[in-house]
Amino acid sequence: MELFPEYTEGWKDIEGFSHVILLYHLHLSTDYALHVKPFLDDNPHGVFATRAPKRPNAIGLSVVRLLTVTSNIVRIEDVDVVDGTPLLDMKPYVPEFDVREVERIGWLSSCSDSARTVRADERFR
Repeated sequence: MELFPEYTEGWKDIEGFSHVILLYHLHLSTDYALHVKPFLDDNPHGVFATRAPKRPNAIGLSVVRLLTVTSNIVRIEDVDVVDGTPLLDMKPYVPEFDVREVERIGWLSSCSDSARTVRADERFR
């Protein structure tokens, strides 16, 4: 990621964290749909029950691994964001705050095993 140089001081001490949460603008999403077919499933679901980019407020969220910070360049991995996506904010990932034990994962329970290997198709372009 490349930051505006005037924000570089705001990265002080971030390299002590292994993961960060990114909030970003889904700038390629030009409209929204209340029902979508997410890339892991061919059945329609309510947009708020998915991570599909065609959202009413076009805000995305991802947890990524932080590798290095050099001046205004931040290297990350495990990224599911399109190159050039505008970053709105970043926060440190803190397990005591961010990890939750879940009881159910809705429609994803039938297809979550493939989440690490399946890549999104073009259905949201």
